[in-house]
Amino acid sequence: MAKPSGSDRRRHARSKIAAPVKFYHASANKGYPARCIDVSPGGMGMVVSPVAPIKAGQHVQVIAPEAQALAEQLPPGDKIDATVARVERGALPTGGQVVVGLKIDN
Repeated sequence: MAKPSGSDRRRHARSKIAAPVKFYHASANKGYPARCIDVSPGGMGMVVSPVAPIKAGQHVQVIAPEAQALAEQLPPGDKIDATVARVERGALPTGGQVVVGLKIDN
């Protein structure tokens, strides 16, 4: 039996949004630039540098969303706690960037 695609497993529809964000990685004790590519009430897709130390299961904070469209979809506050749900390093489909799927922790 085929596995459902990523969009079939999502609880909420995602809105395409291009906005700069930062994510803070506690174990590296450092913030990294990223770009939001889509968002929903329960998650966010972003692209990061291939050298960013990120893997599925890690807890991160998304810092200071600058776009109003992001603020409308995400929990209030400057820092949003999230868990890395997936990391797509294989094809590097976005100009050498790694695609990261986040689950927003409520």
